[in-house]
Amino acid sequence: MVPEQLWEPLSQGQRDNLVNWLNQINQCDLPSNNWLFFQVFVNLGLRKVGARHSPEVMEAALDKIEDSTLSDGWYSDGPTLQRDYYIPFAMHFYGLVYSVLMKDEDPRRCEIYRDRARLFATDFLAWFAQDGSALPFGRSLTYRFAMVAFWSAMAYAGVEAVSWGVMKGLVLRHLRWWMDQPILDAEGILTVGYCYPNLKMAEFYNGPGSPAWAMKAFLPLALADDHPFWTAAEEPLPSIPEVVTQKHPFMVLCRESDRDHVFALAGGQFAAWEPTFNAAKYAKFAYSTAFGFSVPAGEWGLEQGAFDSSLALAEDDNYYRPRRNCEEVRVEDACHYSRWKPWHDVEIETWLIPLVPWRLRIHRIVSSRTLTASEGGFAIKRDFPESPSADPAMVRNRYGLSGLVNLYGDRQGKTVVAAPNTNLLYPQSLIPSLVGQIQHGETWLACAVLGQPPSACGKYAWDSPPRIIRDNGSLIAVDDSQRSFRIPFSWSRHPALENGCPL
Repeated sequence: MVPEQLWEPLSQGQRDNLVNWLNQINQCDLPSNNWLFFQVFVNLGLRKVGARHSPEVMEAALDKIEDSTLSDGWYSDGPTLQRDYYIPFAMHFYGLVYSVLMKDEDPRRCEIYRDRARLFATDFLAWFAQDGSALPFGRSLTYRFAMVAFWSAMAYAGVEAVSWGVMKGLVLRHLRWWMDQPILDAEGILTVGYCYPNLKMAEFYNGPGSPAWAMKAFLPLALADDHPFWTAAEEPLPSIPEVVTQKHPFMVLCRESDRDHVFALAGGQFAAWEPTFNAAKYAKFAYSTAFGFSVPAGEWGLEQGAFDSSLALAEDDNYYRPRRNCEEVRVEDACHYSRWKPWHDVEIETWLIPLVPWRLRIHRIVSSRTLTASEGGFAIKRDFPESPSADPAMVRNRYGLSGLVNLYGDRQGKTVVAAPNTNLLYPQSLIPSLVGQIQHGETWLACAVLGQPPSACGKYAWDSPPRIIRDNGSLIAVDDSQRSFRIPFSWSRHPALENGCPL
């Protein structure tokens, strides 16, 4: 893109050294993930300046990338169940840049990349709140505002899946949101962490330079001053439904537009190569723009485990196991169902049901062990001094409200003081939880979960939780506005569950 800066000033000897060094990538057998685009772009750069490269390796990498394509514009990041930010800020980002640089030489493939991006954009819009924040989820979150790089690449490639004003507003609000967070060190350099410097949530492959991936968001700087991205007035997000089901990431995305809050009911993604804190980054019941999520500080007890938005179980040893991967997942009609096994002889079926701002959780546990179970809501920023709550399963302070209402099962409320630096958004947090015993055989649990940012502190909603009623053998979730949702027990492996459920 800028040979006058990076190639033409070099002597012939320097050019030879650079070409020899870069061509080593053509001897590497890369994994079938976003790294394949590294081979593509190294060879593309060498090709553009007429230097030695490997068209065969480049073409083979482009063909192999096709093995990761899904429907609706989605990719997987290789042969894995991960469907995280590597899809927008890697797979789509590189494809869109390629579609500009190779539009004349490879027009068919370039148009395919652009069409996929248009399709993907519809789903990806729902991952952003109106204030510019994006859903914290998955690995490599220290790349921070790379989250919005997909929209920067859409602008660079001239793909108008949304208006120029919406695209510009998305990018600039996201950057402003990040500039309000303490993410820079004393010299103004991006730190490793998320909303504050925090090595705990880093990946094993992160180093001091890793946050520079965030600079992908600056791709619109390649556009001329009179480009529509710069001349358009910023626009808010277009209208997005309150609840959106997305089958590829196994998510039900929920939106409280009046509170700038987006949360996802989730589960089913799994990184088989085991990145750090795999379960926390992919397998929690919910992820939130306002409350983030937490990673463990250690392996002992609820405080170190920081089990927000999770059902964690332990024998009499205080070592808790949350959901990690799933035996089965279904995401349809705004309901998320999963079947999972924390032990080989303990099977749990979980239904996640949105009644925004609330969400319901129902668990059917069949266990050959006696267990302690702790179910956590969103982790909320700790306030000093703390205000006592009449309900230990609810915290309300100037940072918002987080709580659970027990609907079925013998459980007691408990506010867990999580270990420092476990939550991505704030270093000190509290996790309202419900704790009880699981006996041998079948146990049913149900609760209503609420998490709301500071606006109105959620008081009205907390006073009017949803409930579960039985209707002609079926279970119906009903909220205070008389909205109802039939709980699809037919998804279970136990077809007579509607009649056999004790709720």
